[in-house]
Amino acid sequence: MRPTKLQRKTALLIGFCEKRGFFSPDQESRNQKSNELGVSKNTLNNWLEEKGPNESKLRSVSANLCALLKPENPTYDFDDPKTLLDRVGVMELGYLMGLSRADCRLYIDQKISSVMPTFGVFCLSRDVSRDTWSDFSGLEGGHYIGYRMETSETAARVTGRKTSIMRIPLSIRHELTGNKFMSRNYFKIKAKTHIYSIRDRVPYFEYDGYITPRDSAGLCHWLFQSRKQNPNDILYLIMDRWERTSVGPSQERLFILGSMHSRCQDIPASPNIWPVVFEKVDIDQVIPVTEKNKPEGWDKFDDQDSFFLKSFPALLDPAEIDPEIKKQMLEANDRIAVSKFDL
Repeated sequence: MRPTKLQRKTALLIGFCEKRGFFSPDQESRNQKSNELGVSKNTLNNWLEEKGPNESKLRSVSANLCALLKPENPTYDFDDPKTLLDRVGVMELGYLMGLSRADCRLYIDQKISSVMPTFGVFCLSRDVSRDTWSDFSGLEGGHYIGYRMETSETAARVTGRKTSIMRIPLSIRHELTGNKFMSRNYFKIKAKTHIYSIRDRVPYFEYDGYITPRDSAGLCHWLFQSRKQNPNDILYLIMDRWERTSVGPSQERLFILGSMHSRCQDIPASPNIWPVVFEKVDIDQVIPVTEKNKPEGWDKFDDQDSFFLKSFPALLDPAEIDPEIKKQMLEANDRIAVSKFDL
């Protein structure tokens, strides 16, 4: 179930109020009121739960928010203050509030997770969550580039090649604390991935998901749901143990081999299973960005994580893939033995 724009904006409003101290952290009551916005925490939580809002209250909160944000955004055209919350985009609202994109993601994911359901298998104890985060993310971050063979009719028609390699960026973003009654004191690890759109109606398909720790066989399970295009579109990854390849006396490349279960992009779509390889990457090396050298296409509110997910989905010629990736892909293919191919 995809949260509405108002739910996501409400999550940002609550986070904004908490960051500015509009709601006292010493009071847990939903009835406490923000004098600055003229709205109670109870009302915002009702909006988050899709109870309302009252149109007049939405317009008054919008006008009060404009009064707060105008001095901080002197060049922005706010137009009619009472309709701001209707007109402005979700991330644009966060930008006007002075929130970073990472803050916006965390506020939205944290607040929405308090009202949206999640499979219990993704709710981890503190110790398990910490170990899983360390396993797949760690201090250097959880960024991966995945590769799968693409032999669909649609891809062949578009590229003129019988085979292509789908390049897939994946980001393991943050730990979320459980808020529902049965998930308190538990944590979920949130991830996101983009799949290249072969038909180019959109540049890529967005998926939000959660990950599990390794099971007794050493396998982990990453489940993603389509973010925009089709809420019934599911992407399921079964990932194996780490594979390490030395590239120097003190350097190594880290790979996770596994399988991807989803549907292909042919019309009509059909279910498919692909061998996949995900290489862990250092995003500072993949996208070495400073304020002075931002690449073309970098949005004013992009950070390295968002630009990575936007810019790396691709359909590549197998000749462009380095030998170590090919070696790992063949190994993944041998393990699951779904469809044999040569590179």
